[in-house]
Amino acid sequence: MSNKKSVVDKNSVPAQKGEKKATLHPNYRSIEVIMTDGEVFKTRSTFPSGTLKLDIDIKTHPAWTREANYINSKASEVAKFNEKFGGLSFLNKQKAN
Repeated sequence: MSNKKSVVDKNSVPAQKGEKKATLHPNYRSIEVIMTDGEVFKTRSTFPSGTLKLDIDIKTHPAWTREANYINSKASEVAKFNEKFGGLSFLNKQKAN
């Protein structure tokens, strides 16, 4: 037995077989998405407004366009380690099969 109290909306009507409960499911409807270059397409979403205007999209963001000039910090840390400790004998041993 559980001591949890069940929360029931007194105004909700039990759903019949095959029906969605109105209080459970968000309003899922068609919206327009406006890309940063002005291109518009329709999709379905729970977004509250009928139009979603993007500030960033895959056509212009450097993460997707490969125009980003960022340094992979993990790779540079490994390179620094190898440069500093590469001469140590135990790092150069190969595993025997």
